[in-house]
Amino acid sequence: MKTLLRKCIPLLSVCTSMLLGMNQVYAFTSMGNKIVTQCDLLGYPLLSEYADDTCDAACHRNSQGQDAYSSGNWEYFCPEPIAQGPICTDADNDGFYQEGMDCGTPVDFDDNNPNAFPGATEDCTDGVDNNGDTLVDADDPKAVGCPVNCTDADNDGYFAEGEVCGTLSDFNDDNANAYPGAPEDCTDGVDNDGNRLVDAADPNADGCPIDCVDLDGDTYSATGGECGPMDCNDNDPLINPGAEEHCTDRLDNNCNGLIDTADMNAVACPLTCTDLDGDGYSIEGAACGAMDCDDANELVNPAALEICDDGVDNNCDNRTDASDSVCQTNSDVDDDDKPWWRKRNRKDRADNDHRWNRRSRDHDHDDHDEDEDDDEDDHRSALHDDDTNHRDRSRRVWRYSWRSRDRDD
Repeated sequence: MKTLLRKCIPLLSVCTSMLLGMNQVYAFTSMGNKIVTQCDLLGYPLLSEYADDTCDAACHRNSQGQDAYSSGNWEYFCPEPIAQGPICTDADNDGFYQEGMDCGTPVDFDDNNPNAFPGATEDCTDGVDNNGDTLVDADDPKAVGCPVNCTDADNDGYFAEGEVCGTLSDFNDDNANAYPGAPEDCTDGVDNDGNRLVDAADPNADGCPIDCVDLDGDTYSATGGECGPMDCNDNDPLINPGAEEHCTDRLDNNCNGLIDTADMNAVACPLTCTDLDGDGYSIEGAACGAMDCDDANELVNPAALEICDDGVDNNCDNRTDASDSVCQTNSDVDDDDKPWWRKRNRKDRADNDHRWNRRSRDHDHDDHDEDEDDDEDDHRSALHDDDTNHRDRSRRVWRYSWRSRDRDD
């Protein structure tokens, strides 16, 4: 400055004006800086008219500003802002704001996509989390428009997804025997038809084991049917379809509807021996003795001699004439050495046969009269005693016939 004063001495007036101007500049600059500093302390922004050139507006053009500065009224330059509402940002114009509930809506988690906001419908095909649940497209069970995926793991024709695939929902897609409307199998331990009733608990079940009642423990049930032959008396273990029919107890022991002798398979029945031709042999055989194969011919019975050329099985051994071994022996022996019934001389043989038959009948008649006298009381008491007498008589006739033949020879 001293240098400047030395240069301005000749022009003192001019220099004086210059010095006064420079002093004002320095003064005004200090004033502007102080206004900015005080407004920063208040935390209020400068009014727009002071924002660009605080010193120019306050020092040169506004006496009120100079007064405010002189009095320290800093709010004149930066008044307290008027309270305003929150700033609400909705960049994608979907009606939801980034600021969330301060602006009256849930936070817009994606403010760049108008199809993504809280509560939006999850679109299964856009690759975006539309509703903000972090699940995208088909991963979100609430998604719409997803391609139908029909699952039938057990190949029973019913899909786990149900109606969207055109069927009722398969409640058990791991079992081909379990689907809506399936028949309930009573033995597989599975709810086949989906009504939550398993096996016998389901009244519609098929193939359930039948409850066979056997009160007397004889392994036969009064139920019958699928339980086997029906026990006609389930209180008596001796009466059932597998029992023997006892002939004298007046009970249907084997449950066939036939009682005692009416049942041809009955056991322990009183013996009845039928001998129509009176030759001492009955047609029943078995307990009645050897069976008479022709009970209408007294000359045909198991004790008779086989006549080798009459075409009759005389001795009831199912062999006739030459087929009987009796007729096959001694074929080369002379007639004189053969038994009388084997001689070739038919006349002699016929005479002997006639003589044997006549004597047999006469002797049988005498024996029969004698037996009837001796056994009259026994005959009245039991039929089987009379049958025994007949068999004894037949044996006597046979022995007698041989004695007669020997005497004739």
